[in-house]
Amino acid sequence: MSYTTMGLRESYDVINEIQTARDEKIRAKQEQRLNEANDARYDRDMIIESREIYKDAIKGYREAVTTKILGDVLKSIYITALESSTMMTEGDYNLANKLVDTYISENGTFAILRRMSGKTYLLDTLKTIVEDTAEDAEENSDEEEKSTEEVPEKSKEDMYEKLENEDDVNDAVNVISQRIAAAEEEFIKKNAEDKKKIEDIVNDINDRIQAVKDDVSKDDETKKDVEESYTIEKTRKINEIYDNRTHTLFDRMVHDTAKNIYKDAQLKESYSDEGRLDIQRVVNSTKCMYGFLEFVNTIQLDKIDKKYIEKVIAEM
Repeated sequence: MSYTTMGLRESYDVINEIQTARDEKIRAKQEQRLNEANDARYDRDMIIESREIYKDAIKGYREAVTTKILGDVLKSIYITALESSTMMTEGDYNLANKLVDTYISENGTFAILRRMSGKTYLLDTLKTIVEDTAEDAEENSDEEEKSTEEVPEKSKEDMYEKLENEDDVNDAVNVISQRIAAAEEEFIKKNAEDKKKIEDIVNDINDRIQAVKDDVSKDDETKKDVEESYTIEKTRKINEIYDNRTHTLFDRMVHDTAKNIYKDAQLKESYSDEGRLDIQRVVNSTKCMYGFLEFVNTIQLDKIDKKYIEKVIAEM
């Protein structure tokens, strides 16, 4: 049947069907193109997202291992110096590690590395070792090491070998160790002198008290008053020994550490032996803190001034 033999209605319906079919083909084509475009855009977005995730993962791994490596490098000098000057307990190692980790956390890994740049040959060398080790770790770590942010053992071994072969590193360890030992030796010497002075004061006062007790010309009330007066004098003179002499930084730190321990019931218990404060443990903890100050100062990593020292003592 030709269109000319159809009625208008039939012709319209046929044309409409043809138009509808054509429109559907056009829509289908457009939808296909749109889907293809969306698929392409999705694939592109996925690629970009994957790249960003990869970049973030690499960046996160690099930052994490750089922080760990910087900590290991600083500890290798500081803790080695401590070991050379004292018999360290597990508690001492924990404190020493915490001091370095806190310092890095407060100052920032990359800020510390920037501060090291161009300052001294030693700091430049340490910075280079940290950055080279981090780069090596990134290149040679497997997926598990990246996911756990671990430094490959080979990278660590190479790092420690470089440190051991640096004369300036070994010299720094020796200087720091000697300074820690000298500070402790001076502290022991001063305390021995104080102990002798205290013994002399106690013996003198006790002899005077005994003389009063033996004096038959004095009544009991007078003897009691004189004994109380001598006891007050003894306490005052003993306190004056510490108050009137010059105090080294180490001496002051030991004193403040002991005072802070007494204020904290839990610390006091952990530092006590059979109910008495273990002074040697107090001294050892102080050596860790003092040693860190000497370490930072000796390698010129940071400026050690009165404010910095007061901050460290306050955080004991």
